[in-house]
Amino acid sequence: MLKKFAKKIVNNRDVLEGYRYHFDMVSPDLISGWAFKVGSENHTPAIEVRSGKTVLWTAEANTFREDLLQAGFGSGQYGFSIVPNLSAVSSSVTSVDLYIDGHCVHKGVPLEVAFSGLERYQVSLDEASVDEIRGWVFKEGEQNYRAKVEARCGDVVVASGLAGDFRQDLLDANIGDGHYAFSLIPRLDKFPSAECECRLFIDGEKAKVEPFSLSADPDVIAEALHKAKFADEITDFTHNVDATLVKLKQDVIAINHAAENDDFAVSGQLQVAMQSIAELSVRVKTIEQVLIKHFPAK
Repeated sequence: MLKKFAKKIVNNRDVLEGYRYHFDMVSPDLISGWAFKVGSENHTPAIEVRSGKTVLWTAEANTFREDLLQAGFGSGQYGFSIVPNLSAVSSSVTSVDLYIDGHCVHKGVPLEVAFSGLERYQVSLDEASVDEIRGWVFKEGEQNYRAKVEARCGDVVVASGLAGDFRQDLLDANIGDGHYAFSLIPRLDKFPSAECECRLFIDGEKAKVEPFSLSADPDVIAEALHKAKFADEITDFTHNVDATLVKLKQDVIAINHAAENDDFAVSGQLQVAMQSIAELSVRVKTIEQVLIKHFPAK
């Protein structure tokens, strides 16, 4: 006996004479089943899932299934499975038609897809590389809106920015005011691995565009990590210098006032103190540049 599944579509041999087949599951997560052409054990049926005249997904029925072999269907290599890429589906698609070798075997099969709040967005990913991720996003009906764009590898945001750059081709295409382009520079220090499978997110929701891969040399990633860490340390030091400068100014004023010195004396001492701080800042910047230049060799 062939295994029965929770969701079934009954065979219709009158529609497709000469074939035996079954669609075990049709859902947004998985479309699976089997197809066998009687008298042609070496034939591999072609499976298509269509919406009207548009082919959404395809597969070949060439996966081995023990239940088919036990049931006497040739070699048993007639199973298929499709993981639907929902980026190919619009919100107007509520059902699909199932085809085997170009013949419709089931029409109007319900396909309940839970769409996100991105139906009003037009999204284009034009380029995706470790150097730049660019494209454009337009939210219909909101000409002045600039969407937040993120490239995520799993839960890690490796690049982010706003879609607010001007492109003449968008304006020429009557897409709002044309200020909807984005150009993101991936942060190598954020890469969780040398090879990152990324998805584009618009305003926090996964965009209906194909995933893309970003890759970088592990040594380059390691260098970026060290530079980012060093930059954080420099930032902390700069904040401490600023705080010290404020305190120094307050202390000098208090001391001069206590000594009943005039403003000129206060200004003179402040000038000396600020020059000292400025000199220290220059030295710190010089040290930063030298360390970053020679860091990979250390």
